[in-house]
Amino acid sequence: MIDTIYDTLRDQIRSGSLSGGGTKLSENTLAATFACSRTPVREALKRLDQDGFVVTIAHSGTYVKDLTMQEYQHLTEVRAYLEALAIRSACEQHAGGQLPWNIFWIPWTV
Repeated sequence: MIDTIYDTLRDQIRSGSLSGGGTKLSENTLAATFACSRTPVREALKRLDQDGFVVTIAHSGTYVKDLTMQEYQHLTEVRAYLEALAIRSACEQHAGGQLPWNIFWIPWTV
């Protein structure tokens, strides 16, 4: 159950449906949503905190973490590097041949 909650919340944060801006995540509300006790919710939130998706503030709650400009810039640099690596790899695999028409179509999602 913890993994399901963790995966669902992580995916919602990544997709933006649980947007940043300090959205508070209520253990009670999440427990009702997932039809479970607060314990697996608490454990999933702890993992999300360790992985940097949320921030937990003592006596206040757990909030979706905002990306700082430096973090956003770092993610953009990593993505650019990975895209270049993917294109280089595709070119090496198709050396002397025709590259597929969609080789340069890479959707932008962070």
